[in-house]
Amino acid sequence: MTNPLQCKVILNGKKSVTAAFGTIDMIITAIDLIPVSPVANSAFTAKITVKNQGTVTVNGGYLDVWANQPTVQKCGAFGEQWIEISSLAAGATKTLTVNLRLSGAGAKTLRAFADSWCQTPESNEANNQLTKTYMVK
Repeated sequence: MTNPLQCKVILNGKKSVTAAFGTIDMIITAIDLIPVSPVANSAFTAKITVKNQGTVTVNGGYLDVWANQPTVQKCGAFGEQWIEISSLAAGATKTLTVNLRLSGAGAKTLRAFADSWCQTPESNEANNQLTKTYMVK
């Protein structure tokens, strides 16, 4: 199907059809690091909260994460770590955890990208990424 927002129903007899329409819009609402200031060459954890602020349940696709990526990423980007978001009900949030490692001390920018392969058409495709600046000791 060339337009995922259209559907085709072929009726070959007496049938009853119901259609439900809604919006899909996933955002990242929070990024928490454990520890807050990681030590260079040591593992640390990122807890990332994704929200479906749309009106229908959605398959959230994948969440890609980079330990240090200040540049906005495009659809199809592959992060250093990724995790499947799975099903997310309308208005629901889900916190996902990834483990990362980073060499070198200094200021870094963690980037998280929900539906990073852009497989789910959303009402706003521009709000799927969030960054958190942090210091590596």
